[in-house]
Amino acid sequence: MFSKIRNLYKSNLKYVGDEKLTKLSIFFILILNIFVFTVMNYGISFQTKVIHNPNTTYTYDCRDAFRKPDNILGHTNFIYTRTNYNNKYSSIKKQELSEVCNILFTKVEDVKKSIDILAFKKAYIVINNKKRTALSDLNAFRENYNTALFEKIAQVDSPTTSLKTQYLKLKKELATATKELENKKKEFKENKAVQSLHTYVKLNKHIPDLYKKLMENYHEKVRVLEIVFVLPLMLIFLFLSRRFLLAQKYIPHIITKNLLIVTLIPLTISSASLLYNYIPHVFIGKVINFFYSLGVPVLAYYILAAIAIFIAYFLVLKIQQNAKRKREETRNNKMSFRMNFNNDVCNNCLNKVDYFGMNFCPHCAEELKVKCDHCDALKFKSLNHCYHCGK
Repeated sequence: MFSKIRNLYKSNLKYVGDEKLTKLSIFFILILNIFVFTVMNYGISFQTKVIHNPNTTYTYDCRDAFRKPDNILGHTNFIYTRTNYNNKYSSIKKQELSEVCNILFTKVEDVKKSIDILAFKKAYIVINNKKRTALSDLNAFRENYNTALFEKIAQVDSPTTSLKTQYLKLKKELATATKELENKKKEFKENKAVQSLHTYVKLNKHIPDLYKKLMENYHEKVRVLEIVFVLPLMLIFLFLSRRFLLAQKYIPHIITKNLLIVTLIPLTISSASLLYNYIPHVFIGKVINFFYSLGVPVLAYYILAAIAIFIAYFLVLKIQQNAKRKREETRNNKMSFRMNFNNDVCNNCLNKVDYFGMNFCPHCAEELKVKCDHCDALKFKSLNHCYHCGK
């Protein structure tokens, strides 16, 4: 099997000629390979991470806002202080952003215009620090004195001691700070822009579920997109490489053959990953579940084996037919004959032969030698010169 694949490669993609590449030419071809591979990776990244990505359509900031709508009523919500980080795809990502998220961020900007978020947060922190200080002082006071007794003293309408005055002052400061905090929260919640945003978020709280639905089988979709992106390039380079081989154009053939191999790397990885994820986990599971519902789960394994045999037979048959067709195309090509001669294989059937000791192929009866027109000795068929007289 491996020898047939090797012979197929040699017959269709390997060039054996007099022209050789210099080290500098090889270096530039390697640079070209790296450049094309990098460009392909950028293209694949763009296709899968920018324009066909649920994470671009519904960004994390957008999804998070819809998870708990009531959190929007708090000024500490991250969405009010989010920062947009620009990168090379920022403008395109903005266009890919869903309409729901665009409206959300527009309403967030309306809140920022209505309320100075940073100033509001600073004022809130000042009041909160006052409350914490008052609560800390009051707790310290209670720890140092009998609290139950002090509560009784505080109820007596007689300022006989400064401790009572100090205790009441701390309680009043705590109550005042607590009320100011509540008023501050209320001020933010009752703001018209905040209320509009809150209503909008509640109406679209289904967005996280929609995102989860989009993410189902997303990795398989990514692999398909990668294959769709690379496959046309691979077919183009395969066609050009084959065409230059038949035309015996060495330099273009070598360049396109290298680029063909470059495209095969991501194509092979994506195809293998897709098959690995789909066949064992999805297809086989569905087949077994179907026959299990019919009460004959064992039958599923027989059918799976039959499908595998049919697919393998079909692929091998097609490969052999394609190899035969391509071998016929290059059969009378001098370059192809020179290659087969150097490898000691028959130009017709690729069977192992001895060109110096045989006149015909023992497998297909292909003539290996013909009579020289100048010296009447036998010379190798399709080679340019007779090895006896040099004519």
